[in-house]
Amino acid sequence: MDQNETGKDGELTVETPNGTRNVPFTNADYEISYDIAESEFNDSMEKPSAYTGKRAAGTIEAEGSKAELKRLLMDEQGMPVDDIRIEIFGSEGGDRFTEVKIESFGREFPGGDKTTTEIPFQADKHRPINL
Repeated sequence: MDQNETGKDGELTVETPNGTRNVPFTNADYEISYDIAESEFNDSMEKPSAYTGKRAAGTIEAEGSKAELKRLLMDEQGMPVDDIRIEIFGSEGGDRFTEVKIESFGREFPGGDKTTTEIPFQADKHRPINL
């Protein structure tokens, strides 16, 4: 157990026809949740359950001017692109999210602080890295 871990390093990976681009980000907050279903139709007095699905959602935040991030994540009409992958690493390993869908793209321009970009996302697929 690392009680002194201060955060995770992460990269947002966007695969485009021109190649793959990685953009580091400074903050990540995500949750992986599991769908559980109970069987109602059996001869047993017990209700067995099973995992039926998995979801992942979260938010990443990048500090500073991230014009290249906006260009990577959006097409010419301002719609999110396909083929977005997010990888987050920490002392316990990491997480890879693929088939990522961007929910929104937010910018904050505070008067005396750093500009930040906030991107909430949902991922259709998740897999641990170095578990």
